[in-house]
Amino acid sequence: MNAFEENSKVTVPQMIKSDTSLYCDDVDIRFSKTLNSCKVLQIRYASVERLLERLTDLRFLSIDFLNTFLHSYRVFTTAGVVLDKLITIYKKPISAIPARCPFV
Repeated sequence: MNAFEENSKVTVPQMIKSDTSLYCDDVDIRFSKTLNSCKVLQIRYASVERLLERLTDLRFLSIDFLNTFLHSYRVFTTAGVVLDKLITIYKKPISAIPARCPFV
């Protein structure tokens, strides 16, 4: 049984489920085997940059993740760092964002 096959009212598009690169553990991000409310693997720990990338990635819209981040970011960073990184992310040209979907 696949971890994504549990019952939930929220579904994740097949292209996100099948793209294993979106859930690979790396030096700056590690995933749990537990699914969040959107049936996506939960982040166990990650760098501020990777958390903000997930937060701003439209494929992973999650009010739970947003609320958790906003309630806890002051434990591991400052508001200034978060704002600077958000500005950097939003100023990236579209061409600098890696396309993982053949439709982009």
